Amino acid sequence: MVSEESGDIVKVDKASWPRTPVGTIDWEIVFEDPKVGLIPAISVAQKTETLIDCAAVITEILFSRASDEDIRAGYTSSLASLAINNIGESAEVVLALVITFLRDIKDDRIQRAADWVRHKAQRDASGAMADLPTDGTSGAPKKIDPNDPETMFQEVFCDNLDQRFLVLCNGVTQRPMDGRKIPFLVSKEFSLRLQAVVRKEFMPIILPKCRHLIASAEKIPLKIREKNLRHIMADDLTRKELWDVWKYTWRHVMQEVELPKKPKTESAGMLKSLVKAVQAIGENEQTYSMEAWQEDVATARMQQATVREIWQQLTAPSPVFEPPLEEDKLLLMNMFAKTPGGLRDQISALRQIAQQSEQVGRAFDIYAKGKDLQLALIGVSYQHPDLFLTGNVLKNMLRGVSQKAKELDFPLILRYLKGFL
Repeated sequence: MVSEESGDIVKVDKASWPRTPVGTIDWEIVFEDPKVGLIPAISVAQKTETLIDCAAVITEILFSRASDEDIRAGYTSSLASLAINNIGESAEVVLALVITFLRDIKDDRIQRAADWVRHKAQRDASGAMADLPTDGTSGAPKKIDPNDPETMFQEVFCDNLDQRFLVLCNGVTQRPMDGRKIPFLVSKEFSLRLQAVVRKEFMPIILPKCRHLIASAEKIPLKIREKNLRHIMADDLTRKELWDVWKYTWRHVMQEVELPKKPKTESAGMLKSLVKAVQAIGENEQTYSMEAWQEDVATARMQQATVREIWQQLTAPSPVFEPPLEEDKLLLMNMFAKTPGGLRDQISALRQIAQQSEQVGRAFDIYAKGKDLQLALIGVSYQHPDLFLTGNVLKNMLRGVSQKAKELDFPLILRYLKGFL
């Protein structure tokens, strides 16, 4: 790609990027090929500053989309630490460290490409399965093995998510109350809708990121496999890991990507410095050509349409419940951060305050300090409407809360139960 003698550059355009048989970029060749790879290209650098600059340029180019901001920031921070911690080291030492750094990026790109291929294949399969007959004919879907570790992981994961809604739905009359539909949060029908979306849209992304958990379950005797898997997934460290996976998946499934900015058209010219050479080499299909930009816009619009379609499934009209609004997306994502036990304890405590405290408002203020009680209040109010709603307990609990605080901390209470305040 770069000639040390002449400084000539063979610029790689979009059509020249090597592809795998399934159509994704062949990142192994992009990084490692002796003639055209990024790592061999920067290995001719003689100065540590140039090596760092080249690695920074590659990082910026490969993670140039707006949706890559968090990932790019993480790698940029790692590169900055590498540079600071190795001031004064020889170019050979820094080169070895930079190569390791770039191979981490390569592995990330390979994994992301594999995730996308797997996700697309499973989504296509799910769509095909929905069209197959289920009446016992030869076209019937293949029976799922409940003992398969991957299937078991999916069931335990979805069951854990569903338990949060079941805690809120417990004892709630699943029909309109006082002429108004119940909130989606206490609706079993909505819980089933969310389950269907998670299984079809989320799982193809979640499963590859949880292979180590699935592999560990496979080693457990079948008799205790599910119990062991539930125990592992209830561990605090595993819950934190799954929360990160859930947020990552939610972002990709439920949030629309931004359309890429139209690139500026620049005249071609001969580049002399190695930094600019690598930047030219790294110019790829993401943002640096008009053709690439047009393809990215089309891809982004397809993703946006898919997100809207999924959201429409969740928010379709129901005779029983009021569907979520656009502003409820963050709330739904954060449901995973709750635990069924924690919600259950909050509901129990609120009921105890209502039944046993002579000064309900004061007792609530003391208990509420530092806690997010909105979901628990919604749940307990619909589970015990005679006590909390017509019995004025909810009104008395929130009597001392200012209107501004209610709007900030209890927007759902104002939306659904304002008439009882």
